[in-house]
Amino acid sequence: MMDVYIVDDCAEIAQMIRIVLEIEGYEAAWARHGDEALAWLHTQECAPALLLVDLTMPGMDGATFIRQAMALPQLRDTHIAVMTADAAPAAKLRGLPISAILHKPFDLDDLLDIVENVIAPMRLATAA
Repeated sequence: MMDVYIVDDCAEIAQMIRIVLEIEGYEAAWARHGDEALAWLHTQECAPALLLVDLTMPGMDGATFIRQAMALPQLRDTHIAVMTADAAPAAKLRGLPISAILHKPFDLDDLLDIVENVIAPMRLATAA
């Protein structure tokens, strides 16, 4: 099972996050935009534990991607965290099942706290 799926148009940010997560023992993958992420998600039987989504991307923005992704039945237990430079993203996120918001620039410890809070309980449940 994939731990974290990153959806971000900035390759440098996405790759840095992926590397940090993998160093910490998480399995992570990355998509450049919402259409690429949706295509990948449609091929997966098991959804990632956490979608880490940039709110502002060219083409399909993060909120639109989240709405479309959450329509997939295999994502019913997936948590979603958004990354944004927007100081007040509430209007864009209204009605979406967001577990956490990371305001850019964010501290990697904050990211790791979110990932741990989502994934640790799932790993415990699977091990039981």
